[in-house]
Amino acid sequence: MTESSKDKTKRNLIKAMKQYRPTYNTSLFFNDYSERIEALSVFSKIRTPLSRIYPDITFIFYLRTCGGRTNRIHNVPKNKLNTAKIWIPQIQVFTTDRIDEGSVEDVLERINYEHLNINVSQQKTKSLNTSWIDTVKKQEPQKLQDYFSLPRSPRRFNITNKKATVLVIQEDEVLF
Repeated sequence: MTESSKDKTKRNLIKAMKQYRPTYNTSLFFNDYSERIEALSVFSKIRTPLSRIYPDITFIFYLRTCGGRTNRIHNVPKNKLNTAKIWIPQIQVFTTDRIDEGSVEDVLERINYEHLNINVSQQKTKSLNTSWIDTVKKQEPQKLQDYFSLPRSPRRFNITNKKATVLVIQEDEVLF
């Protein structure tokens, strides 16, 4: 039986979360609807410089969309103003240690994306793995191909600085 692409993505994401056990989640929210397409470029360009700043921290980057209230998003098209939520891109950066929010903003400036209306927030949680993995298991990955109007689905998941963390291997546990 062949595995679908979405099942493979879910399986690999869950496996990474269980193996690397990140404790911090830094989120980049794109708060301007007209700039949402830039998320693909930011997602690909932010990974290397951020990983070089923190070579001893493992990064798990995840591109997704999330629902935001229309009164908090800039430049929402008039035909979407009456909806309760509007879908905007979000880059989640899961890390094994804390990174400075200012360094994320510095990297955005260095790669010439400081003009974007991006909100950076960070949270630390002990239950990040468990609750997040349960959510990923229940939900289907968003259809980023349709959202960004692309011929094929973009890469939504990446791990950098893998060697910075000792892996947690659980041989008896089913990862998916």
